[in-house]
Amino acid sequence: MITTEQVKELRTRTGISIAQCKKALEDASGDIEQALLLLKKKGAEVADKKSSRELKAGIISAYVHANGKIGVLVQIHSETDFVARNDEFKVLANDLFSVSTL
Repeated sequence: MITTEQVKELRTRTGISIAQCKKALEDASGDIEQALLLLKKKGAEVADKKSSRELKAGIISAYVHANGKIGVLVQIHSETDFVARNDEFKVLANDLFSVSTL
């Protein structure tokens, strides 16, 4: 029998939905490490299916350093315009500038 604590631990470790964690634990007979492997395999399958999708939307974000001698353009693609207009998506583009200066 799968316990709530097992589901909670797997969810904490993966960030995946409770239902998916419970199903993985059931398929793995309660073994958390085996459930992690099942979730990883399923995630790879989902990513593989999405890899062939065409990215038709996105944004371009720019950064120019204060001295005016350095500039960066970042183009990020997404599947839909809805995602590209999302504030969190725009923040991602700006955060990439912070990472690139490290």
